[in-house]
Amino acid sequence: PGIRFVTPAATPALRAQIEVQLDAAGVAEHFLLLDGDAQTAMMAADLVLLASGTAALEAALLCKPMVAVYRMAKVTAALVRGLRLVKLTHFTLPNLMTPEPLVPEFIQDDARPDVIAEAVVSLLDDPDRRRFISDEFAKLKAELALNADQRAAEAVLRLAQST
Repeated sequence: PGIRFVTPAATPALRAQIEVQLDAAGVAEHFLLLDGDAQTAMMAADLVLLASGTAALEAALLCKPMVAVYRMAKVTAALVRGLRLVKLTHFTLPNLMTPEPLVPEFIQDDARPDVIAEAVVSLLDDPDRRRFISDEFAKLKAELALNADQRAAEAVLRLAQST
């Protein structure tokens, strides 16, 4: 009952559609809709529920625990499975980049509201797990940055000293 959702809408037309659906479901009071600004929504969140893609990497770089969902057209999914085009055990970038999978993933027929909600509530109810995931994402962020801030500062100092 105490859950609040911060939801970025990509376009005004999409926002209007979301508002209609939230009103129809009787849950609008639990939602704060933003015009775009997905990064602000992620920063404000204790947990991010997202469609897999670059948003998963963005959430990881913000050190935010997340649950990822991905669905494609049934024909596409059948082709991918039938032709065995994908042989990954995980599909989110953070799970592919960390020693152990940290992001619950739900794809195609597994992307059901009941199991997604269970994963979200499980993480919300476990602050220690969320903190562990955030810490692991902070390590990933540092690893990906390759000390870019330090290297940039050193380059500026070298330029300043040579003039």
